[in-house]
Amino acid sequence: MHSAGSIGSKASSGHFCSPVFRTIFQPRRTEPTDSSEVVSGQFISLDLETAENRYRYEPADYLTAEKIFEARWALTLLEHAMTVVRQEYVARGKESVFDILRAFVETMESSPEGSYEEAAKALGVGVGTVKTLIHRLRKRYLTVVREEVARTVSDPAEIEGEIRALCDALIAAEGRLKP
Repeated sequence: MHSAGSIGSKASSGHFCSPVFRTIFQPRRTEPTDSSEVVSGQFISLDLETAENRYRYEPADYLTAEKIFEARWALTLLEHAMTVVRQEYVARGKESVFDILRAFVETMESSPEGSYEEAAKALGVGVGTVKTLIHRLRKRYLTVVREEVARTVSDPAEIEGEIRALCDALIAAEGRLKP
């Protein structure tokens, strides 16, 4: 919190809010503070109805703390599942395959950086083989996600509901959270 004196001292440096704050928060004085200065404060009318109308058309932010927590939990779970799958590929000596194909499975990417053709060229295989490898990677990734969710619920019947809740949390976050 600034005192009226510290706010007033910034007025000469060109800060816009300094004169505004000084006018609002500086005590009204009618007697001179020294022989050459007379300060007279003035009231600023704040029209609350106009202020409300100004923000009426702003988009509402429904991202509550609970939704942020749920979305971060979903991102953490998905990231962990991707790490598990990567470790499996590394254990089989296929780290480079995983690194190339990962972009086609990533959850936060709207589209992969490369094409099937580029992935096929990098791996030295045909496009059909790349599509098959991506399908297998996605299938394994989803299996690991399901296994991780299963570890967090007490009843296997809750798995589908929990996965839906995680998807809903990610949708609600609208991509505003970074992993």
